[in-house]
Amino acid sequence: MRTEMNCSLCGYELTSPACIGCLKKQILAFVKGRASMKEDVEISMSLFKHFNNNNSSCITCKSNVAICSFCVYSEIYRLLKKKNKELAEEFGSLFQCTEEIQDFLDHY
Repeated sequence: MRTEMNCSLCGYELTSPACIGCLKKQILAFVKGRASMKEDVEISMSLFKHFNNNNSSCITCKSNVAICSFCVYSEIYRLLKKKNKELAEEFGSLFQCTEEIQDFLDHY
């Protein structure tokens, strides 16, 4: 059942809500020094700005949060996997968003 405290994409509860801006800072720090990756991340992250319909607040900056960090990280993981599998695996391991974790979550 969806409530105002659930992710707008996956429906899971927002347990440690972080806004798109704060997540973007973390992701850009990871791809630092890779100009083409930075541009791709910027474009992907801009798509999430249309989700702002929750009453949950970011634990860092108090901005509105509508999407869980796992959904954001998973999308970036898929983007990176298309461009650079090795980088994607490093990202997935660091941000805990590999396909194996998604398969595990989908099982429940």
